[in-house]
Amino acid sequence: MANRIEFSEHSEGLPCKECGFSTLRVASIVGDDGSVVGRTVVCTSCHQSRHRAAEAA
Repeated sequence: MANRIEFSEHSEGLPCKECGFSTLRVASIVGDDGSVVGRTVVCTSCHQSRHRAAEAA
């Protein structure tokens, strides 16, 4: 089962404890059938930094 993350257009960013930017967002985890199977908090700044570091390694 492949899941995807969807950000609400209406959610505002919160300050992240790690990077300090207001890019911490609540996201829905959506299943293949379109139903919400959970929620998570994602910092888009930290996520991009980790992704770039993993690509460079």
